[in-house]
Amino acid sequence: MQNSILPPFPSVPQAQARILINGEILSSGFETREVRSYCTLQAEPTLLGYTANVSADILQNASLAAHSAWNKGLGDWPTARMEERLNAVISFRDQMILQRELICRRLMWEIGKSWVDSQSEFDRTVQYIT
Repeated sequence: MQNSILPPFPSVPQAQARILINGEILSSGFETREVRSYCTLQAEPTLLGYTANVSADILQNASLAAHSAWNKGLGDWPTARMEERLNAVISFRDQMILQRELICRRLMWEIGKSWVDSQSEFDRTVQYIT
């Protein structure tokens, strides 16, 4: 599914800092840090967005939530039927595929992969999930 022609893209895809704790996606209540790309011909690095820069307290909360969710192997995910877990992973994969171009562009900007290499990496990941 590779396309060696980079589609037009007028701006850098901005990423906003978000974290997942206890099944909730949070976009506030923590410090953030800029993510910049040096893969540019401009004098200054290009701002790609922001990433979470969380405190030890937030990390502790995330760890406790994960521990609680696992519940010694008796939590919702570990006790879910194989079909339920498979459907959840397939749903994630399908949502990921809808974001293919954006993800490939972020790979290009953040780590300097070519357009074709970014597509290949994305497609390999989807194939691995499948």
